[in-house]
Amino acid sequence: MLPPTQPRRESEDYGDQILSKAVKAGRRTYFFDVRSTRGDDYFLTITESRKITAPDGTSSYDR
Repeated sequence: MLPPTQPRRESEDYGDQILSKAVKAGRRTYFFDVRSTRGDDYFLTITESRKITAPDGTSSYDR
């Protein structure tokens, strides 16, 4: 018997990650992830990230 599952939040990853590729394009980085669903279907997620540097020298990432 499987343990009960917790409901997923929108920000959580969904499914098993099959392949991941990061591509840098100037100041931005694109992440291409192939994942599988519980029904063994595949889907692609694309995430854009860019590094932002504040005037005080600290940096953060915007997704």
